[in-house]
Amino acid sequence: MNAVRPPEEFWVLVGAREEGLLPTSFLFELLQRAAAEHAEALGVGGESLRRDGLAWILLQWSLEIASWPEARETVRIETWPSGYTDRIVRRDFFVLSAGGERLGRATSHWAMLDLSRRRPVRMPEAVRRLAITSRNGALDAPLAKLPAPDPPVLAATLTVGPGHLDANGHVNNVRFVEWVFASLPAGAAARPIATIDLSFRAEGREGETLAVECGPDPGPVAGRLAFRHRVAAGDRELLRARIQLL
Repeated sequence: MNAVRPPEEFWVLVGAREEGLLPTSFLFELLQRAAAEHAEALGVGGESLRRDGLAWILLQWSLEIASWPEARETVRIETWPSGYTDRIVRRDFFVLSAGGERLGRATSHWAMLDLSRRRPVRMPEAVRRLAITSRNGALDAPLAKLPAPDPPVLAATLTVGPGHLDANGHVNNVRFVEWVFASLPAGAAARPIATIDLSFRAEGREGETLAVECGPDPGPVAGRLAFRHRVAAGDRELLRARIQLL
């Protein structure tokens, strides 16, 4: 993976996978890496924020894929911040082929975490003074409000280990994507996705036992399978998700 520096309002990350279709978790790894590198280039990346006791946390992510990347295909991730409030920054993405064909698009919402109190706080001055691009968001519709599986089916239980954590000491967002896809019914996980919506509710902590639940979603596009997901640590709900398959 390598980054390309276009005009400062956005950032391009280039990545490739050697075999098979690009795994969904690897695509989210590219999206997350692109967001992190662009934030660093804008002066509000993880390293500088941690010196002030702060960190970015992901609240919600919606991804649509029109054409899934093939084996050995180079993928370009283009990202830019498209707006912010006092407590939330919106960041958008295009997933492009090496030739510039648009394969997918995504929108995400991020908050700022006080690492000592483990609570969201107002955006620091370094973020508020950024010049946000005039480009439109990648997705027109607002981020989805996600229901829990009903009825839920327990797909797996797991214990959070050190390898599941990111630099901020909580479960890496990409690990949640992997666990959600592992909870799909037999045969469904082999099919590429059309859309995935993720809503992060709370941090996952080392040593916690997590329950991963899955259930059918009754309202998909005609002819497509869709599922709802939930990850919880006891009474603490960490994640809700919805996946629609191609």
